[in-house]
Amino acid sequence: MLTPSDLTFLQEKGITKEQIEEQLASFKNGFPFLKIKSSATVGKGIDKISAKEIEYYINEWENYLQGDKKIIKFVPASGAASRMFKDLFSFLDGKSNVPTTDFENYFF
Repeated sequence: MLTPSDLTFLQEKGITKEQIEEQLASFKNGFPFLKIKSSATVGKGIDKISAKEIEYYINEWENYLQGDKKIIKFVPASGAASRMFKDLFSFLDGKSNVPTTDFENYFF
C-alpha cells in the first residue's frame, strides 16, 4: 500500500510506518465520539481581539490584497458549517465594504 517514496516522505516528516498505519486504520474503522466539556467561548478556545489588533489585521489584509495573490472561497465540508458561514458569505459576495446587517455589525 505504501510505496518506497511514501515511506521516505513519511520518514522525513518524522512519521513511522506504524503511526501512519494506525492513522489509516482510524479512518477505516472510525473515530470514537468525543465528550464535549463545554461550548467554545471567549477564553475557552476563542480569542477576543482588541481594537489595536483589529486595525493590525485589517492592515495586513489590505497589504495582502495589494500583492499578486488570488482570493479563493472557503467551502466548509458540512451543511452545518455552510449554514454557520452563510451570513459571512453573503457579506463577502455583497456590494458593501462595510457591515450593514445586525449580524455583520455584531460579528465585526
